[in-house]
Amino acid sequence: MTQFAGIDIGQCHTYSCVLDTKALAFHYPDDRMELQESVRWLRQFDQLQGGCIDGPPNPNKGRLAVHLPVNTVHNTDRRLTEFQIGIGGCYSTRLAPPQQGSTNFWMQSAFDLFQLLSTEFDWSINRGGGNGQLIETHPTYAFKALLGCNRNEVDGIQRLRLDPQSALRSKHSWEGRQQRIELLTTLCNELGLEICDSLLQKWNQRIDWVDAAVCAFMSYWQQSGHAQLESPGDPLEGAIYLRLPGTPLTVTAHDARRRDAGGGPTRLTVPVRPLDGVPTPANAVILRLGHTRVLSQLDTIDTILSSVDLDEIWIPCGSNAMPQLCRNLHLVGGRLFLSWGTSLRVALNVTECRQDDSPVPYPADSETPWPLAECRRWLRIDESAEIDRDLFFVNQQGEWARGFGAGQTALLWAVVPENGGQS
Repeated sequence: MTQFAGIDIGQCHTYSCVLDTKALAFHYPDDRMELQESVRWLRQFDQLQGGCIDGPPNPNKGRLAVHLPVNTVHNTDRRLTEFQIGIGGCYSTRLAPPQQGSTNFWMQSAFDLFQLLSTEFDWSINRGGGNGQLIETHPTYAFKALLGCNRNEVDGIQRLRLDPQSALRSKHSWEGRQQRIELLTTLCNELGLEICDSLLQKWNQRIDWVDAAVCAFMSYWQQSGHAQLESPGDPLEGAIYLRLPGTPLTVTAHDARRRDAGGGPTRLTVPVRPLDGVPTPANAVILRLGHTRVLSQLDTIDTILSSVDLDEIWIPCGSNAMPQLCRNLHLVGGRLFLSWGTSLRVALNVTECRQDDSPVPYPADSETPWPLAECRRWLRIDESAEIDRDLFFVNQQGEWARGFGAGQTALLWAVVPENGGQS
């Protein structure tokens, strides 16, 4: 076993690579290729043992609805594997096949490529829990899994919170790309593969080549057994393969990278707002999540976090206090926390607030990741991180008190210690 394919999927094209564990090298084509061209390119490797594709082999089969209670509040038009690792929105694999021209049509390319490779190489598709040379992963979540995992149960289904420290940044940012290259470097060192200048140049050229590399590693691990993998999901519809190391890997802290690069996130405006009679100024706003017929709190969190790799992210806001929310966010530099229950669950950096007289479609050029077609109020974000923090203080009768008071509204001034600390 020496050669393993990794394929990142686009709309009717691929970014392919082959990991050669005997020659200790990565092989890449000059550019992206159409599906048939990619298959022909892979044909030149006579020791190819299997492949891993960034995409599903088929639409969902309704298995999540089978596993969840009949009266569930969660969106069930996605696969069980996606629910388990928190994939939602436009990255969900839906029951209906994607339509040509839609932004998720790349999934059809994944369906087609699984069939092409299965036929061309006489490989079987491994949908989890069995043998087979063709597997699936999601590169962002494959990288997140290397950084650790916390587990919990929702309605009897195990969920995996990958990268529990939210260290990995968006792959479209400079920081996120360098972190992924840092993780690939660690994986190459495990194998004894030296990273030459041309390989590093390839990875810096396009993030898709980076994603293809982690797919190739996943195929190598699955076929060789040199690393223990998990494949959450249902074998009737598919599983996303992940490596969860016993000792999680680490990446250089995001703040250090940003500081060294001399950059910073876009901030709405000015610093913290002092409250009358309260000596410590507020440094954040908390928005308490509610449940609607369209979205549960968990679905909202999943959709936000799985949209991190989109070029432009907007969040619909159902709060009637949007003008107040926008004013408050301006005064704390866009620092917003979403809470569910008694804890803070998502940290956001808001860069723009938009409110219209009547509902408008998703403000970005891409397809909306949300299950609603229009909304009057939208928040644009450029950073998001999953957290689970109960150390925060809200204004209760002129004093800062820890946690929520009885009957407090959905929109609150807050003091949230940096990095979860006491100061």
